[in-house]
Amino acid sequence: QRRNKIKDFVDVAGSLHVSFFLIVSSTEQSSYLRLVRSPRGPTLTFRIRSYALAADLAATLRRPYSAGNAVWQSNPLLVLSDFDQSQQEQSLAATMLRNLFPPINVQTLQ
Repeated sequence: QRRNKIKDFVDVAGSLHVSFFLIVSSTEQSSYLRLVRSPRGPTLTFRIRSYALAADLAATLRRPYSAGNAVWQSNPLLVLSDFDQSQQEQSLAATMLRNLFPPINVQTLQ
């Protein structure tokens, strides 16, 4: 059975208007998150030190809350205030994360 490779996804990304890939991988040493800008990079790699499943978080709440599908109808608010813009790596990471989501129009924000 043929499996899709990353190259297959990159080939169709332009026609589907996909500009970023978030790739999660795991080795015996650690887990990694790669943020890939399509089609010509750059690629940022983050090591995941720890994580929690959404089901585990909901289980710890006294009254679990579900926002439903409405939470996906607006752009996320992304705060990038702790990045040091004088360091090239942090400036690149902040720019990539900022461009990952569409901008928020403050005048139409509810």
